Amino acid sequence: MSGTFQVVDMLLGLRGVSAEGKDNEGRTALSWAAGNGGQWIARLLMKSDSTTSRIVDSNGRTPLLWVAQSGKEDIIKFFLGKDVDIDWVDNLGQTRLIYAAGNGHEGVVGILLQRGRARKDTADTDDGTPLSWAAGGGLEGVVMLLVEWKEVNPNATDIRYGRTLRSWAAGNGYEQLIKLALAHREIIPELVDKGG
Repeated sequence: MSGTFQVVDMLLGLRGVSAEGKDNEGRTALSWAAGNGGQWIARLLMKSDSTTSRIVDSNGRTPLLWVAQSGKEDIIKFFLGKDVDIDWVDNLGQTRLIYAAGNGHEGVVGILLQRGRARKDTADTDDGTPLSWAAGGGLEGVVMLLVEWKEVNPNATDIRYGRTLRSWAAGNGYEQLIKLALAHREIIPELVDKGG
């Protein structure tokens, strides 16, 4: 255990100190610990007050979203063992799966897919799905996980541009993703985006 853990433990024991306190962005100590990989501090804060996992910051994000964005597999497993809403969306319409996929966190994407409750094809306010975020970023490992998952449509298009996995890959020059799209048995190569 680090000195930070001991300080947090001591502070929580003081009268008037609450794990629910927020900063000017609406983030709690649990939100910061979760996003920065502080597994033991997150556990301590959840033990102190388990409702802090449901507190939403000014961007509509819960601590679980911050964990998904940070890619900390041990913390995401801990949170998923608690009473948390895996399908919560933030003010941008982004889910945990979108954040994990868009940041290239293969392990977290795998965990969320295996839990079976994550929204697999949900689009955010920019019409991006987990697959389009991963494809647009050239994140081959995440794309592979998503297209092989039976509940993810490998031919899904974003609403705004009608872009497919192949369109994102070709448009950004991701040769390996283009090869993957051409080789995958369920991907329809004739699909075109709104630009043709």
